[in-house]
Amino acid sequence: MSIPLPNQCWECYQPPIYYGLCAVVLKGSEVLNLDKFNSWRLVQLINPLVSVFVLFLFYRILWHLEVPFQKRILLLSFFAVLPIDMLTCSMIGNDYLLVLFSALTFYYFSRLYNQIEQQDSISWLHYFLLCFCAVCGALTKQHGLLLIIFPASVLFLLFRNSSLKLRVVYSSVFILTTICSLSSEIQKFRVAGKFLVSNQDFYNYTDGQYPGDISRVEFFSFRYLDLIQNPYLSQKTSASFNTEIFARIFFDYEWRFLSPQANGANLIGQVAYVFGAFWVLYFTFLFVVRVGELNRDSFHWPSLKSFFVISSVVLILYALVPFVQTVRFPYFSSMKATFLLPGVIIFLTLVGRYLMKKSSEWLDYSLILVNLSFGFYFALSIYNILPLSLNQLSGPLFPIP
Repeated sequence: MSIPLPNQCWECYQPPIYYGLCAVVLKGSEVLNLDKFNSWRLVQLINPLVSVFVLFLFYRILWHLEVPFQKRILLLSFFAVLPIDMLTCSMIGNDYLLVLFSALTFYYFSRLYNQIEQQDSISWLHYFLLCFCAVCGALTKQHGLLLIIFPASVLFLLFRNSSLKLRVVYSSVFILTTICSLSSEIQKFRVAGKFLVSNQDFYNYTDGQYPGDISRVEFFSFRYLDLIQNPYLSQKTSASFNTEIFARIFFDYEWRFLSPQANGANLIGQVAYVFGAFWVLYFTFLFVVRVGELNRDSFHWPSLKSFFVISSVVLILYALVPFVQTVRFPYFSSMKATFLLPGVIIFLTLVGRYLMKKSSEWLDYSLILVNLSFGFYFALSIYNILPLSLNQLSGPLFPIP
């Protein structure tokens, strides 16, 4: 195995961890004497297995942060049926592996933060694992570099009450973490002469793709009614940044699984967008209510402290990734909701920890039922329509290499 130059193929600019793992799996399939098709099915199995562990890890994060049981189940049920999560973990690609490393980094960050707040001696093993997971994230996707913020924040907090010896040790570990995290980008910079290089720097596959010019991108519109009329990628919605992000989070917008030619495909999209609109409004309502309580004792603003601020900064930076990418390359393919996916667990954790305070148990369990019902409906729809989608050779489903 060797790392290719960033201009050797469409995905060769990507950091190496996921593709190295795929190479190991493919080599292992040769030992099992699997044919080409089943060898790639084995590669495809990586992400579904990762997604199972991510769900377990998400529950552990919520439990560790003392989120009430029914709210843990509610948030877990929402994440488990979120269409962007379901679709991404079903495909061959490095996006979902970053979700894993983002969740692991966030988990160890929360553990270390609690130790610092309780003025206990922090676990050197936890800090090492935090740094290791951050490095793995950076070497899986370019925006995984944002995970460096977590070990940097822990190091900053440690400087308040730690000895000089500990500062030197943990600073050395962090410097090594930073160097390792940047190693792939430094290597590509030496070859391409550009930091955070993209495949679009070498290939013109997006030439002619709409909107094509930053002046045509609509950053402040939201064409929800147009989505309801036509749930799939269209000329009316492809230039609207917010519409693209929303549609890709809650439906197979640039279809991979649900062919628009299938009977009932539009209805599935409409149901998904109603589901999505409900949750966007619900989260907005929780936020507005909590902001209104900032000056009340019940909100306990001092308890938010650094944990809330640091987590929110990482979350906001994840949200800015598709915006920055669209500014760099003003095409609808740059407006990817998968850029946001590593931040979803962080977002839901903050919601469960700080916003979901007063909702009743019957409401929580009702929402769990709504989530599970939608998830069953969406998964069953994919199962029914997927054979047709696989036969649409002109569609965007990628063939086995």
